[in-house]
Amino acid sequence: MLPTRLIHRIEMNWERIATSILEETLRDPRVPSYREMHEAEVRSRCEDIVKNLGYWLTSGDEGEVAERYRALGARRKDEGVALAELIAMLQIIEVQIMQRVQWENSARDALEVYAELEFMRALRRFFRRVIYNAVAGYENAGGVARLHAVSGGGWPG
Repeated sequence: MLPTRLIHRIEMNWERIATSILEETLRDPRVPSYREMHEAEVRSRCEDIVKNLGYWLTSGDEGEVAERYRALGARRKDEGVALAELIAMLQIIEVQIMQRVQWENSARDALEVYAELEFMRALRRFFRRVIYNAVAGYENAGGVARLHAVSGGGWPG
């Protein structure tokens, strides 16, 4: 069971997390295209992930995740963003959320520690799906119908 209070606190602090992601983007040499991107676009992506984190982690709708992040991968390819940059940016978002979780949740007992670990596992699974589908969309930009037919449109395994 995921800790709903922790998820709620993370979602409510999406703006702080987005700000930390934007700051990290300015420092991280792996993401030069994102520094050139309009801040509103980066902030919007952060808002989508963080503000809806509970939904993404509990919905079980892998098709929606696949569709959304394959489209993002294809869009980034069309914008000329390198695949490595796309992956690095998704990793930055994941790390910033994990750091906020650790900051927000000062576990006081074994049950809270367990809940935090379960949350981190769920977050990691979500980002593996996000990265997989973003890469698939990137690699198959313009060939989405073929990709969907080959992979079934979802997350393998």
